[in-house]
Amino acid sequence: MAAKIDDVSGLTVLPKSKKNDVNTAKNWKSTEKGIVFEKETCRLTKKSKIAAIFFGFAMAGCLVGGLYLGGVFSCAPELADALEGEADIETNDGGKEVYNIKVDFHKKIVQLTFISQTHGIKSRKKRDTDKENTSVNFTKTVIQDYKNKRLYFIVPGKNGTTKCLKSKLEGEMIPRDLLKHARNEEIPTETKGRVAQRLRFADDSEADVLVPSANETQNLVYRGNGWNISMHSRRESELNLTDVTNYTCFEYEQTTNKIEDAFYSSEQAKYVVENLSELHQQKLRSISAAFNSTDLASNTSQSHSRHRRNIMEKLSRWSHGNWCGAYTGGYENHCGKVNRDCKAPYNKVHDACKRCNPVTDEIDAYCMEHDRCLLEHGPGPSACVPQGNRCSCDFQLVLGAAVSAMQCAVNGKSECVKAAASITLLFRFVLSCWFPTNICFPSVKIVCGCSACSCPSLTTTKICVPFKFCVPFGSGKIPW
Repeated sequence: MAAKIDDVSGLTVLPKSKKNDVNTAKNWKSTEKGIVFEKETCRLTKKSKIAAIFFGFAMAGCLVGGLYLGGVFSCAPELADALEGEADIETNDGGKEVYNIKVDFHKKIVQLTFISQTHGIKSRKKRDTDKENTSVNFTKTVIQDYKNKRLYFIVPGKNGTTKCLKSKLEGEMIPRDLLKHARNEEIPTETKGRVAQRLRFADDSEADVLVPSANETQNLVYRGNGWNISMHSRRESELNLTDVTNYTCFEYEQTTNKIEDAFYSSEQAKYVVENLSELHQQKLRSISAAFNSTDLASNTSQSHSRHRRNIMEKLSRWSHGNWCGAYTGGYENHCGKVNRDCKAPYNKVHDACKRCNPVTDEIDAYCMEHDRCLLEHGPGPSACVPQGNRCSCDFQLVLGAAVSAMQCAVNGKSECVKAAASITLLFRFVLSCWFPTNICFPSVKIVCGCSACSCPSLTTTKICVPFKFCVPFGSGKIPW
């Protein structure tokens, strides 16, 4: 007969085990109200407590570190909405280039405009030996448009010859919280209500920042990575950024280092030099007369363009010796086209070519060297007319004509003297020429030194664009 339990209100029901056996309970006790089974408790050991403490500290450290990297605990200010100043950038030769720098965080634009340049000792030595160096300091502007991911290169010119190239822009803009990723190098000091701080970045570059009080400008000096920047805050309307929509910009592919062909058919391919303007009709008539015995000076009814056309027509028929004149010389006749004695490489005139097509006098020798020079340097821009030879080749020919004219005069060679005079007049006053040059533009770049770009490095890179510029009527005057 089963026992009767009158009161079960004090019982604790044991959870069912897989074996459904109440004897599996380890803790139980008897009370006046019956048998009560107690729930087993988990008691922490000493090692477990220590591990839990360390885990808590680790989690707190991660949280604090994340907030620190995010700039929560930094007292450095954000950069102003608009900044302007100067940037001194060191060059490879030990000199420096000075640029005006403008930063607009609202439009997401960084603009640098060339101001001046000083060359180092290495550069001066190189220019003495480098025939390709033009020794021209070009005024230039580079615009980094991060909103549209476009990079613009602008070289101002006269009479519609301003050059504008555009390319794809990679990377990110200077972050406004750049200073928050640096640590305080010195204790901030009060200066008439303003706080001056020196901050050091992970790459050892440093910044001095003068935090302004109300209605004052922010001043920033950044030093490191080969350049120094001094900027102050401006109103956005005061920046006066260059508007690229005012220019026709041609594509430039950085990977292939090539400008689109349409550039060289435009006015932008011209490099205008002061005092190399069109000649007066009287000078053109004199030059035209030099190419034959007919005196054209009395024919005043001919137009300016007609005189120039007459000169070019006579040039196409004129020749002297075995090398002077259009389509004349060893590279044009059987010596180059049949016998192949006059052939590449064109770094010199080979002896076989000289034997096949010998020079007749002093000026003829300079014409031979001129032909070789043109083949060595190749063609220039298609729009470089009239003629459009390489400037350095024409320049050496004009010098040689002056020297040979004196030598021929001493030796009584009248035809040689006349040929030298004709070449001097033609190349100095009628023809255009071209020259190559590399124009290097700086580009501001942010390099992430660690994860999440929490230790950025502010650097500059140099993008050198190869140009071929045409100098209208510059033949014989430009030594490049």
